[in-house]
Amino acid sequence: MRDLLGEIDEIIDTQGRYLDYENFVGKDSQFHFLIVGTARNRHLVDAYRHMFLHFHAARMHLSLGSGYRRAYETRQEHKTILDAFESQDLPALKAAITNHMQESTKWFATAQARMDGGASKSQKRA
Repeated sequence: MRDLLGEIDEIIDTQGRYLDYENFVGKDSQFHFLIVGTARNRHLVDAYRHMFLHFHAARMHLSLGSGYRRAYETRQEHKTILDAFESQDLPALKAAITNHMQESTKWFATAQARMDGGASKSQKRA
């Protein structure tokens, strides 16, 4: 997981932009699957795999619009998760994962609202 974070550092900038979106998604996916895989629960991994496909499609769509700059924050949240995982601090791990999910959800909602706002402005002009 730590190696993946180092690789992710090379494909994002401090402004939260993806320097190589496709590579970022691959590394991000590997990171998540390593965490989910630690449960050694095939049903959980299958459920996550299904959910991740939808998450990736939404992120890809939103990342094309202006204002979606989440790569740097994602990397920082992943580091917090990894630190808690390595220290075997279950409460900190739960808090870090919960925070990552909440922040991702907030960013998705904000990016979607911007895109929806832009679409309705374009529709009004037409």
